[in-house]
Amino acid sequence: MKQKGQGKSGRPKGSSNKDKTQVNLTAELRLIRGMIEALLILIGTRIPLQYLLLDAQTLIKYYSLRFQIEFNFRDAKQFWGLEDFMNTSPTGVMNAANLSFLMVNLSFRLLQQMKFTAPDCSIVDLKALNRGQIYVREVLKYLPQIPDPILLQSIFTNVSNLGARHPIISSDPTL
Repeated sequence: MKQKGQGKSGRPKGSSNKDKTQVNLTAELRLIRGMIEALLILIGTRIPLQYLLLDAQTLIKYYSLRFQIEFNFRDAKQFWGLEDFMNTSPTGVMNAANLSFLMVNLSFRLLQQMKFTAPDCSIVDLKALNRGQIYVREVLKYLPQIPDPILLQSIFTNVSNLGARHPIISSDPTL
């Protein structure tokens, strides 16, 4: 309730209702708005609407590929050095990323072949087997004579399986 001697309550003198939807834009904001509108018009003329509208099956297919893409990035970072490269030039970064993803794809193909003999085989096992083969080949260079094939096969298999989580028994010395 209003008391005597205290003026009117409410708005200050001289104020009025203003439309809150109207905002005064600065010159920079008007420039940005113009650039965005021009970009949207350009996109609308360059990209046909049919590419922006997908049927449900195509959308589900694309979304299901998302997880495979994430797994490929995880493998590239965890096993093939995508996080560890020290390149700063655009070409160096692109080469390192492409090499990492090449190794992801190559290891996937090699693992598919190995699943017939070792279904539990993983990238760690694949790396251990190949590293072991390199070590055996390097040591064999220093021997005066190459061991007989049966012993050689046993050496390859045993040394190659040293760092593997799931050892592979192979009759082929090249695994």
